[in-house]
Amino acid sequence: MEILHNTDEQRELFEKVLEKKGITHQTMILGEELSELNQAASKAVRYGSKDTREHLSEEIGDVIVMLKQFMFYYNVSEKEIEDVVTWKLGRLKRKVLGDNSQNTGKL
Repeated sequence: MEILHNTDEQRELFEKVLEKKGITHQTMILGEELSELNQAASKAVRYGSKDTREHLSEEIGDVIVMLKQFMFYYNVSEKEIEDVVTWKLGRLKRKVLGDNSQNTGKL
């Protein structure tokens, strides 16, 4: 997942941010960003508007930046995330299509 790839420059930035702010602070910021995405999604459903797509894109971007920081801090690889996403998408497909023939359990 290219979007989750951290460049050397990003890793250097995340190291400095975490050094300056700390993981506790960044964990609180992650919670705030997730809440903002949740609020934007709720408003999109309730009200809809021409600004919905732009607002959702911004909030998704904020969450992705925070997730990239957490992947850096906890040394979680793109491959690990790709494996989980692949498994979860397969599980979702089985649930939606009602096909349990490949239900192999959790990772």
